[in-house]
Order: sequence, then C-alpha cells, then structure tokens
Amino acid sequence: MLRKVIHYEDYDGNMQECEAYFNLSKMEITDLNLEYETVGGIAGYFKKLIEDRNGFVKKPSIDFVRRLVDMAYGVRPKDNPNKFLKVAEDGHRLIDDFKDTIPYDEYIYLLITDEDALSEFGKFAMPKITEEQQAEAEKLLRDEGLLTDNGEISGNAGNVIPIEAAKE
Repeated sequence: MLRKVIHYEDYDGNMQECEAYFNLSKMEITDLNLEYETVGGIAGYFKKLIEDRNGFVKKPSIDFVRRLVDMAYGVRPKDNPNKFLKVAEDGHRLIDDFKDTIPYDEYIYLLITDEDALSEFGKFAMPKITEEQQAEAEKLLRDEGLLTDNGEISGNAGNVIPIEAAKE
C-alpha cells in the first residue's frame, strides 16, 4: 500500500495537501500479469515503460499510468484499518470522485514525468506476488473454467473473451 501526500495549489492560489492511498490486490495483480504476460507480466511492462521513455512522455505511458492509478486508488476507513475501500456504499467508484480533483491531476503528472515517483508507486502500491503465487492463481482460474490454456478469460456460457475485452 502506498500512502501519498500530494501537494498542490488550489484554484484560489493557496497551497494545499491531500492524503491519498493506492493499493492493488493480489487478484488485480494476477489479472494484470495475465494481460501483460508477453512482456514479462506487469513488472516487465513497468520496467519497459521506464526504460523506453528516455525522458519523453508517450501516450501509452499516460494511459497505462492512469489505468494503474484508477485501479489502485481507495480509502482507508479510520474505524477499520484492515479495510481498503474502492467502492462507496452507494455503489459508485471512489476514483470517480478523486479524478475530479487537482491532486489527481498533479499526481498523474508527477508519475508520468518523474521516474522515481513512478518506481515508488510500483514498489508500494502493488503487492509482491511470486511466480509460484501467479501460477497457483492461473491454475485455479483454469480449474474453474475461467481461463483457457492460451491465456484467455472464458465467459460464463463457455464463450471465450480476449483478456483486453474482459477488462472493458
């Protein structure tokens, strides 16, 4: 889990700070590892993203960073430190509220322009998942008929859906 204090200037020119939390569950990491398995999983893609930038921000980099931030953002309730909420009681995603703020914009900009910030996000927002845990998760999904042998997620009626389409 990553706790990030984001410093920003509000619309009235006042300096403010916002505390934000980011965490991807092991199952979210498993899904991402399956999706990016051709480039070494999420860690391989993350490494490639940092290596390929050469100081330039590219559209795929921005989209990938936004996607990770959107997946990882949540709130830690003060009364239960063991919970990490990504969906409000009324059913709306909490990231939808955060995306409308200056801190969201500032943090995305920081991540796409500062390799150290991006590395920090990758290190602390994503739990470590071993190759053995990844293999166990894939086996479980295959045993349940939810993953085909060629890495596609299967639909409820036996239809096969490419992973990219399943994410939409």
